[in-house]
Amino acid sequence: MPRTVVITGASKGIGKQTARVFATAGDQVVIFDIDKEKGDEFSWEQKKAGKKVDFSALDITRPADIQHAVDSVVGQYGGIDVLVNCAGILDLHSFADTTEDVWDLVMGINLKGAFLLTQAVLPYMTKAKSGRIVNISSSAGRTGGVKTGVSYSVSKAGVIGLTKTLARMAAPDKVTVNCIAPGTTNTEMARQFSSEETEAILRQVPLKSLVDPEDIAQAVFFLASDAAKMITGICLDINGGIYMG
Repeated sequence: MPRTVVITGASKGIGKQTARVFATAGDQVVIFDIDKEKGDEFSWEQKKAGKKVDFSALDITRPADIQHAVDSVVGQYGGIDVLVNCAGILDLHSFADTTEDVWDLVMGINLKGAFLLTQAVLPYMTKAKSGRIVNISSSAGRTGGVKTGVSYSVSKAGVIGLTKTLARMAAPDKVTVNCIAPGTTNTEMARQFSSEETEAILRQVPLKSLVDPEDIAQAVFFLASDAAKMITGICLDINGGIYMG
């Protein structure tokens, strides 16, 4: 039976590929993203291919806007079965150069955004006694990062903590909450690294390759499936071996 799937940050990168996977499976996908041009373009491409993908422009740091967007999805489709918190930004500042504004911006999008979206969606899932939430963290949240800034690593570690806390809270209502911690992934975000920085990262990856967005998308799809109904509170590491927990 088709599900209603909300994915944040899905106008590009991991989120975009994840949206493709769910849409290909016949699910109704709703993208929340601040990039209206890319979001509209992707939604239109998918619809032309016969897929059910809608786009809603949203700043995930604004609680009132989030609640309105979530309520609209529920009003249109009757509920939300899957939430994928994928929106995020990279920070490459050194610790000394990390300003309060940089810290607040990264935390606001990477961690607070996931918190706010979940806070808006979870009541609908608990009422339905069913739901899947998958958060996208990072191997930087596990290791402290190889080349990433402190705010990015800390925000992604926070996503792991948020996942575990929510998993315990939501379990009595049959809602699972898991996260995935990708290593450096072949997306627009990773292209912010210089070629020298990318080579330095790859030297530390046992499999000597960047992660493919499809690897993450398929893992998200699995964690949102009935096959994963007894999996909750985990952080699945997909990183080519750079972190083995």
